[in-house]
Amino acid sequence: MLISVIALVSCGKDKKEVKDNTVVQVVDKYSLEIDAIYEKNDSINVFYKMDGYFQYEKPISATIKGSQMPQKVKVQIPEGIAIENIKIEVSTNKEQEGLTVQNISILNNDKVVIDGSNGKHSEYFLTDESFTWDLEKSRFKLNHSNKYPPGLLGNELTESLLTK
Repeated sequence: MLISVIALVSCGKDKKEVKDNTVVQVVDKYSLEIDAIYEKNDSINVFYKMDGYFQYEKPISATIKGSQMPQKVKVQIPEGIAIENIKIEVSTNKEQEGLTVQNISILNNDKVVIDGSNGKHSEYFLTDESFTWDLEKSRFKLNHSNKYPPGLLGNELTESLLTK
């Protein structure tokens, strides 16, 4: 009987060790969340940087219905892509004159990598020459007359957080 108990305990222990040595492979599943006020119908294009280059031939688009209220726009990056940076064309509608951005955050597997809530997005993203600040309305003025639509680009801090 003593031998039976030892055999059962040993078998259980071996199974547990095998279980503990199992390696779980986590696949990158990035998403971009933007909270903003788009007064007119619009769309955005998101480009991700991979292997040192922005993937301009693979834009990820999202359509936005115009509203006076803040909206959450969520853009999924294809699963398994280890992004190094993000570029956002924030408006393709040339009639969109202004934009109020409250949050731009990046998540991986639903965990926050970059917390751009409560206006902290300005610590992580640079505006291009298409943006000016409207002091009176506390929002961005958008200029659509440049070669490219108004855009935001992740800065060095963003890139360092995404590649660590």
